[in-house]
Amino acid sequence: ANGKVALICQPLGNCGMLHWFSTISLLGPGWTVVSWDYRGFFESEDSRRLRNISVRNHAEDGRAVLEAALRDGDQSGGP
Repeated sequence: ANGKVALICQPLGNCGMLHWFSTISLLGPGWTVVSWDYRGFFESEDSRRLRNISVRNHAEDGRAVLEAALRDGDQSGGP
């Protein structure tokens, strides 16, 4: 990840990264862009427990994705 990571949080109802192309292109070279499918949406696993689908859960998942991207950058020799 080389230390520069942008976390994209999809608006509900939108799937895929195509509508983010212009935003991502403004970041310039050297950026890693990551996103995830919210629990129970799109390609994520179907959550059978509705109490595990909340804004807090989505935020925790986003944090985990960001931390994993940063950790992967450290392991690949990034600064």
